[in-house]
Amino acid sequence: MGKYALLVGVERFSDQRISSVRYAASDATELADVFTELGFDEAKTLIDGHATKTIIKTRLKKMVGRLAPDDTFVLFIASHGFSENGKNYVMCSDTQADDLKASSLSLQWIFELLKDSGCKHCVMFLDACETGVKIDQGMRGHLGELSDDELREFFEEAEYCVGFAACKSDQKSWSLGRLKHGVWSYCLIQALSGNAKLAIERKRYVTSASLQNYLSKEVPRELRQDRPADVQTPWQFGGASRDFVVADVGDLLAARRKPSPLDPAQLKRVFFRADETGPIRKLSGFVKGRHYVPREVNAASSGFVATIGQKEVDDDIADKFREIRKAFGYSIRDLRTVASSDGVSTIQTPDFNYVVSITQDPEDAERYLLKREVVDLKNPAVIESEAFNDIFDGMFDTLEFEFAEPLELPAVIEQLEDAGLEVDYGHDASHCVVALPGLPASIVIRENSVQFSHNRRLPPRELTGTFLKFRQLAAGQDLKMLPVA
Repeated sequence: MGKYALLVGVERFSDQRISSVRYAASDATELADVFTELGFDEAKTLIDGHATKTIIKTRLKKMVGRLAPDDTFVLFIASHGFSENGKNYVMCSDTQADDLKASSLSLQWIFELLKDSGCKHCVMFLDACETGVKIDQGMRGHLGELSDDELREFFEEAEYCVGFAACKSDQKSWSLGRLKHGVWSYCLIQALSGNAKLAIERKRYVTSASLQNYLSKEVPRELRQDRPADVQTPWQFGGASRDFVVADVGDLLAARRKPSPLDPAQLKRVFFRADETGPIRKLSGFVKGRHYVPREVNAASSGFVATIGQKEVDDDIADKFREIRKAFGYSIRDLRTVASSDGVSTIQTPDFNYVVSITQDPEDAERYLLKREVVDLKNPAVIESEAFNDIFDGMFDTLEFEFAEPLELPAVIEQLEDAGLEVDYGHDASHCVVALPGLPASIVIRENSVQFSHNRRLPPRELTGTFLKFRQLAAGQDLKMLPVA
């Protein structure tokens, strides 16, 4: 049984009259990584200029044409969409605004291709938005001009196919800057990565029913955090049974339960972090008419932000205190909360410390920077515990490892270049950014630390797994000057 996926993300169009689809490219790219992790034989992406009508049709015909009845095929499309006379179309990167129908891809053509293939396990994910509407920076668009009837008709007749759409036809599909994804696609990625318990049945299967149940709850919840007045309702269509398996995440979950080979002494020099930014005027302590948004970054303005943002810090600490106490069964003697007057609060536990701080964003004077960290791992084994991963699931996107001794960074950069790796650095060589093949993270090396940053938030054990993979890759490249082994 073969498993194949084609992921199309059209974010930018050659015709400048067609507005972009924010984060469509990263949605498709990251989903391709997920399907690769799930053991798919092929997970092909077609992004922007590589997603012309001709290329999409050619690739579809090639992949679908070789499908056997017991194979699995997944199609993901993020782009603009529209209908004409009840027939649906999705735009390609070379679609022309004055000849939409002829230069776009017919969904009916895709449906017929899937039907003729005889494949009995097809899944379609559709995040398409209306054309002809001016779309603001955060809006992904909506299916308002797509015909629900055509989608419903095909998938109800296709017993072995199931489809999912980002929203209902009278709604908009939104993207969020803090996620760097469309909201629906972000939640889809979390579910198929095995990071969403609500989406998993029988401890390993993401079924059509469990996935839709998760998306219908989580998408509105994520959206409310940034756009409380807006509504987005994910939609499922198809005649497949409720236990139609969309993905088997059992092997992924089993791999995460394996004990970490990291030395405890090393883990004590590891900490997790996530940053959140937002307008200073949105902080609870900001009083309109009394307070003014700073125009520059300095000690006084940073102190002001720490003062008016203290409630955000206190609320976060209060919520996490309850979660940590309940999950670990700590007594009142085990936990201590330490608050300061400079926008920093800490929960001290027997196993680790949780720190929340708020200050002015050094990159943007009009925004705040809220930082959440787990530091001082007194009991490194806690990273592998279910309690720790449940509490901090989806919170952190960065892991940092501190070296016991400072590096001679210019010498490290020279070694990285000699190994043929892609390295970026400034004239002062105060830090460098390196890309290691096979590692889906941004790696920044400084004199005292190495930092791994992902474009999505992951469970702590997955972030630790990135560090382990980095160690293996570094060893394979014979990078002896990096003290991470």
